[in-house]
This record gives sequence, structure tokens and C-alpha cells, in this order.
Amino acid sequence: AIRSQLAGPPAAHKLLPPWSRSAARGEGLPGGMEFDLQVDLQLEVAYNTAASARPAAPASGSACVSAVELWTGAKGIPHIFTEKGGRKQECFGIDTRLHNVSTVPDFMRLLAHAHAKFDPGNTVVAFAQAAKLVEGSSLAALKAYPVWAALLRQVLECTDRLEPRGLSMVAYACAKLGYDDERLREALAAAGVQRSASFGAMDIAKICWSFAKFEHVEQARDFWAAMAEQVPNKIHDGKVNDASMIAWSFATAEVGSESMFREIARAILAMVDELPPQSLSNILWAYAMMRFKPEPALVASVCHRAKAVVADFVEFDVSNMTWAMAVLDDCVDYELFARIADHTVKKRLWLRFAAGGASQMAWAFASARFAHVPLFDALADYICRHVAVFDTQHVAMLTWTFSVLHMKVPTAYKAIAKFAKGGKLWGFRPDEFCCIFWAFARAAHCSMQSTAQAGWQDEQLFWDMSQVASLRLDELTGDGAANLLSGIAALRLERPVDTSGFDRELDTILDFILQSLLSGKLCLADADATHLAIRSFCELGRLEDAEALLRQAAGAGPSVAIRCLAPPLLAASRCGDAGYVARLWAALAAAARQGGSGELGAACGSCAVIALLGSGDAAAAAGALQHLRGAGLANAAVERLASRLDTSAANGAGMGGRANPVEEGLANGLPLTGLQPGSAYGAELRMLRAAEVAASSGGGLEAILHALEAEASGPTDGGGGVGAGTSSGAAALAALAALAAPCHAQLLDQVVANRRPSVVLEFGRGVGYTVLRIAARLLQQNLDADFRVVTLQEDPFRTAISQNIVELAGLTGRVFPMVGSPSDALAAAQGPFEGHSVDLLLLHAGGGTALLRDFKRVEVAGLVRPNCTVVADQVLFPGAPRLLWHLHASPRYRLEICSVPAPDGGEGWAAVAEVGDDDGSAGAAAMQGGDPFPELSLLAAESDRLWQHWPGPCPPKLADALVARMRWVLGRRGLAPGAASARENGLRAL
Repeated sequence: AIRSQLAGPPAAHKLLPPWSRSAARGEGLPGGMEFDLQVDLQLEVAYNTAASARPAAPASGSACVSAVELWTGAKGIPHIFTEKGGRKQECFGIDTRLHNVSTVPDFMRLLAHAHAKFDPGNTVVAFAQAAKLVEGSSLAALKAYPVWAALLRQVLECTDRLEPRGLSMVAYACAKLGYDDERLREALAAAGVQRSASFGAMDIAKICWSFAKFEHVEQARDFWAAMAEQVPNKIHDGKVNDASMIAWSFATAEVGSESMFREIARAILAMVDELPPQSLSNILWAYAMMRFKPEPALVASVCHRAKAVVADFVEFDVSNMTWAMAVLDDCVDYELFARIADHTVKKRLWLRFAAGGASQMAWAFASARFAHVPLFDALADYICRHVAVFDTQHVAMLTWTFSVLHMKVPTAYKAIAKFAKGGKLWGFRPDEFCCIFWAFARAAHCSMQSTAQAGWQDEQLFWDMSQVASLRLDELTGDGAANLLSGIAALRLERPVDTSGFDRELDTILDFILQSLLSGKLCLADADATHLAIRSFCELGRLEDAEALLRQAAGAGPSVAIRCLAPPLLAASRCGDAGYVARLWAALAAAARQGGSGELGAACGSCAVIALLGSGDAAAAAGALQHLRGAGLANAAVERLASRLDTSAANGAGMGGRANPVEEGLANGLPLTGLQPGSAYGAELRMLRAAEVAASSGGGLEAILHALEAEASGPTDGGGGVGAGTSSGAAALAALAALAAPCHAQLLDQVVANRRPSVVLEFGRGVGYTVLRIAARLLQQNLDADFRVVTLQEDPFRTAISQNIVELAGLTGRVFPMVGSPSDALAAAQGPFEGHSVDLLLLHAGGGTALLRDFKRVEVAGLVRPNCTVVADQVLFPGAPRLLWHLHASPRYRLEICSVPAPDGGEGWAAVAEVGDDDGSAGAAAMQGGDPFPELSLLAAESDRLWQHWPGPCPPKLADALVARMRWVLGRRGLAPGAASARENGLRAL
């Protein structure tokens, strides 16, 4: 703002002629000219503050201007208000005096002296200056002066005369002062709607920020709509902070269309290199709040800029940024997460966290499955210091994150337990209380395998929680009920604490939750909660209750019910109830047929017959065959089973009038609404057909293997109306093609030839190709006629297809496909081993952190003994960094990394480890450092995220980043194909 003022009498006002320096000094002027010229130049760029020096006079003399808003393409100088007759000179002087006061008493003296002479411009400047003077202190400092009320009246009275700049200054000052007056708010909103077309980006940012801070949304819908209409046109003329503030304001108010936010993103992309940390976190936070998916270019640019300025992040920035990326899911940048965590620990930002910021950041890392140990050690210290003054929601959230990430923070658990006891559990909200129960039960369950965590076991705490829970059942929600069920199951499964003193309360809770779920009083939120509830009842031995919940869940969609089938099937198998298993398989067969795939239904039906036949009940098996044929569910595997039964059994002799379980199951099929097996399992059904054709042509095991390999290498669009169907189906074919590739197949063949396994355990997810190949090589070389192979996978339909192919290959009784995840099914899988340990362990069911936990369960069960060989594929991508490091760092294993084809056609890694002495003494002296390195948690988090997408398509950028980081980080530590062994006694050449 530029103001020129000529002092002295009007007749003396002359322009200085440019003829000499002496004239400039006033010496020897022509004709004795005298002048007094005063020029006051002021350039002010204001944001979030009013002008701090002199007021600016408008070029026209008819408007009041406080500051120049500088932006590309700005049109003129924003006016506070307009006056047709022009402003009085006295008002300009008042502006100057208002800007120059620095204390509240001085300000109030000036206000008392001059407020009667105020024009609207003075009123706005005074109000804005007051907000500056008391910023960070109480509004009471102003209310103590009677003249303050007079100024507030003037502000209200002049609102309808203000231009957008004046309106935004008043609104912004209100927010800074914490002054929320309903009449003023309504006046500002009405004037904003009327003048919305004249608002610039800065004005929109300030006034919307004020309305969002005061949560003025529902009562100002017209205002928000008017501002939203202006944003796309004005945002590109704004400055860096304008765009950030606008995004934050609209997201806080939960107003604005996705197209408007895309326009904000375009504006931010144009100036991303100027964004400070707060603006970076605000824009992603806004998208997360609105649940809009941001453009990949925006996320990449914001994360790139954030990495460059992460050293400038404060506590609010780190929590908001990580929370936003976690909510946006695929937007998580793990390298940025690692840098933020390191920065938070190094600069000790966690000491300045508010409770909400700490729990928000902890949730973000837990959601991303990023177990950054130094950060969570700091958060554990943080909660030990402050748990006594925390709100219960933050205590529950931090406890949940510790448990989800399996963090070893016993001091934090002890501090939380101490806080929760003594009647304080009643202060927790229902979901918070149930979350605490689940977290402590899970921690106690885990502590059974680690004496270092024994301090987590607190019988008194569980007694208190059970008592309180039994008295607060009417407050439960679906999520809370699922957490309670899982916690109770964990307590009773391993008995980490003695529950005899509160078993009655636990039973009361279980019965109430079951009846509430079945009656519809409680509803489970999603597939995870449903699976948790059904699994819990199965673990507690209440199979009929679990099936009742399963049938109720079947109406929620096939994806829910299919996943929930595994626990009941596994529980029935574990307790030896073949009839129950057969009935469930038959019910699934009826559901598949109803869904349009009799082919898949027949595969499930044959599993029912195999279950009965395996239990020795030939009569029930024969009766089941008759029912399957009558239902049109007979396939090649069913006919092969029929040929194995004698005539008396085929006629159903010996049934004794008992109802056949298959008949019951077919009559009471699961109502899997929306199931389309042909598309969901198209790839697997193609392979089953290929095996049936090979078997019908008189071919044996080798012919079936060749048929599967040919099918896997063929086109992914199916013939006969059933194709690969889904991207996951195509990925399944690609994974099988990679396993069948010469390099990978030769590696497997060589391991079998050298190791001569008689007991094989596989964590799988396909149709059994690997175990079929192993069986073929053992039979071909006549190495071991009594081998046993167990393969575990959680999907019942894939297990059924695998079981049918095994039957066609004549391997039933030697190869045992079982339904269940490794974490649940390991105990049942040991049945066919008849007390023997595992000779060959195959791991390709999943990776990341879960695979290491499953492997450790095998170790704890005593199944991995000296001379056992462990083979894990896909350890580079999607990856298994924690398993690789465990095998590399432990002196018990001798590890070699082999290069094999990846499903995408690139290079993959397979890990081959030979188990040494049980005590781990072999090679211990040569072991090079077994402590985890800093990058391990980063690699594990990225791998876990990719496994969530597998076998479907993974985000290319995330996949490429992981592979590159795995090669670099692990390669430096001797973990790469062809790298020299870290120990003197390495793995023997295969």
C-alpha cells in the first residue's frame, strides 16, 4: 500500500524538477521555490494477521484498505468496506494509531477516546488489533473494559457494509479471540453469501477457517455452499497457506465435493515446493477426513516434499501426517513413516504430544503394521508418565496398538493395569473397555511363550474386567462383543491366568453375546468381527453356537461366510467328529450349486465323502455318495471314491437308521447370497478340469502334473464359460506357473532327492501342485513309500479343489489338504504325522510378519528338528524379511538364498535352510550379529501391506520400492542369491 502526502500550505506544493543535486538539497532553487515533500512507502504481505504498521489509503479515496493481498493475477486492492463519499482524513489517522498500540490498556484508552468517530474500516481494524493483542491469553482481558462492549456493537452494526476482506478479518478475529456471537455469525454468513462472488482465496480461507473452528456448519449451509462454489475459480490465485487452510476448513466442516478437492490439489501441486510442514499434513488430513482418494501425483509430491522438510515437523505435523496416510490406506509411504518416527524419537517430540496426538500416531503405525521399536518404546514411556491424566479413549487406543504390533512393553502394560484397577474400569466407554480386555488377554496369551513378558499376567485385573463386563452387558456394541469373545477365548485356550474365580461371569458374558447376536440385538460390523466371533466359539468348543452364527453370517455375503467356514471345519476335525465335518462340506456343496457352480459343489461333496471314509465309516460314505449322485453333484473324484467302496457299503448297509450327514447338509445348505463360484474360482476350476481330463485318459500322477503345468502356462481367459474370472485368479495361475518353472521345480526336486522327506508340512494357498510334485518324486525314486504330506490353507473352496485333485492322483491317505490358517490348524495338522517331526517344511502361504509368527509356532511345537529342511518362496516379493533374518541370524539354521522365477516373470527369491543342532551351538561362534537392524521394521511393514493385496494386483510403486530396498538392505548383510554364507559351515550344495 502506497500513500503519498504533501505537507505544508497548498500553494507550496510543487514537484521537484530533476535538474541538479544542489536542487535536491534545496540549495539555489530557481525563483526561490520552497517545498516540503513527505513520502510514506509501505509494502505489507499479511496472512493471518492484520496490518501492523500504517493503514493504506485506497487509490480512489473511497474505500478502506488494510493490506495488499499479493498473488498472481490479483485484481486491485482488497477493500475492507466501500464508502461513496470517501473516508475522512481523520479515520486514516485513527487506523495508524490503532496499529501502533502494543498493550491492552493503551488500546482501550484509544478505543474509549476515538470509537465514537469510527467508520467501518476503523471498527474492523480495531477488532483485528484486539485479537493480536490478547492472542494466547484470555478474552476476559478485554471484557473488563466497558468500551469493549461498545466495539462489539459497532462490529455487528457495520457487518452489512463490509466487503469480503472486512468480513474475513472480522471472522478471523472472532476465531482468534474465541468470541462466538450468534447474531454476528448469522450476519457474517448472510453477507458472505451475498458477496461470495467477490471473495478472493485469502478471504475464503480466513472466513471458512473461522466457521470451521466454531463448528458453524449446519446453521450455515448456504454460506458453505456459496464458498464451495467459489473455491475452484479462486484457489489458483491464492498463496500456499490459503490452499492449505481452505482444505482444512472444508474437511473439518465435512463440506465440499470431490471435484472441488481435486481443484485444490491442482493448486497445491503448482506450489508444492513451497509448502511448510503444517500445509503438507493439512492437505492429506483433509482428504482423509473426507474419505476422498487423492490423485497419486498429489500424494507423491506431498510425500517427497515432506521428506525434504521432515526435520521441521512439530508434534502436530507428525501425528496428522501419519494418521492421514494410514486412513488413506494405499497412500502410506513407509520411508516417510520411518523418517517421521526417527525424527519424533530423536527430537523427543513425543514429550510434547497431547494425548490425542499420541494415540492418533500410534494408531497410524499400527494400522500400517509398522512396528517401529524406538517409537513405541518412547510411547510406552509416555503412557507410563501420563496415564493417570489421560482420557480413557487414549488409554484404550495405545493399549490396542501395543497388542496389535506385539510390542514388548511390559512397563506400559503394568502402568495401564494399575490405572484400570480400583474401580476405574467403570469410567471406560463400552468399546474402550472391551478393547482393553482383548489387548490384555492377547498379551497374557503371548506371554505364555516368553518369560520376559510374564509381568503382563495379572489375575486381579482379569477378575475386575470380568466382573465389570458381566454388569455392563446391555451397553455392548457389536465390535465390543467380538473383542470380548476373542479375549475370553484367549484366556481359556492357554489359561495364562487362573480363571476359576470368575468362570461364572465369563459364561454369563458368552451366553448373553450369543443370544444378542442371534436375536439381532447386536450386529457385528464386518467380516473381521464375524470371523473373530465364530472362531472364538470354535476355540471354546461350542461348535453348534459357532454354526448358528455362521448361518446368520451367510446372508451377509459369500466373502464373509467363506472365510468363516474354516474355524468350524477345523474344530470338528480336531475333535474327530467326521459326521459334523461331512455335514458342513455338504452344506457348502449345496451353496455352490445354488450359486450356479455344480462343479464346485461336487468338489465340496467329495470332501464330505472323504471325511466319512477317513473315519472308517464306509456305510455313511456310501450313503453320502448316493445322495450326491441324486443331487447331481457327482464328478470324477466322486466316481473314483465309489470304486473304492465294497458292495455292502455301496448299498448303505450298517447305517442303523441314522440320518446321513450329507443328506442333512444338502437339505440345509448355507444361504451364501451373491456367491458366484464360477468367476471367483475360475482359475482353480480350470485346473481341476485339466486334472479330470488327464485322469479320465488313464493318466496317473505325472500326467496330472503335466496337465496342471500346461494349464498354468495357458491363457488366463477361460474356456467353456468359466475363465480365470478375477485378477486374483489370474495371479493364482501366475503363481503356479512360477512354481512349475524349470528353475523352481528343479530346486524342489533337488531338495526332495537330497533330504528324502517322509513327513512334509506345507503352508499353501493354491491347488496342491507343490505337494503333488513332491509325492511324484518320492514315488518315482521309490524313496519312501510311507510318506505323509499335510497342506494347510484357509479357503475351503480351494481346499476342496485340492482334495479332489489329490484323490484323482490316487494320493488320498498320503496327502492331507486341511482347512485352516497355520496359526489355528497346526495342532490338528500333527494328527497324520503320528508323532513324527517334520522333514520338509514348505512356506508359501503368506509372508511378512505373520509368516515368521507361524514358523515360530512350528518351532515351539517341536516339529522342526535337526536335518529338517525349510523352503520358503516369494521371500523377496511380496517378501518375508523377518523370516529371512530369523533364519540368517539364528545359529540353528544354515541358510541359502536361491534365485527363482517370480509370478510376474521377474526374479524372485527362495530361501532354503537346513536345521542344525537343537541347542543352536553349531556355528554359533561364526555367527555375525543377530540383533535386528533399523531397516527391518520398515521392510516388514511394506511386506505386510503387499501381502494384503496378494494374490491380486499390488500397487506398482510400493512393489518396486520394496524389491529395491530388500535387495539393497539385505544384500549388504549377505542375504542375496549367490552371497557367501555368513557362517563357516554353510548349506551343503544342493
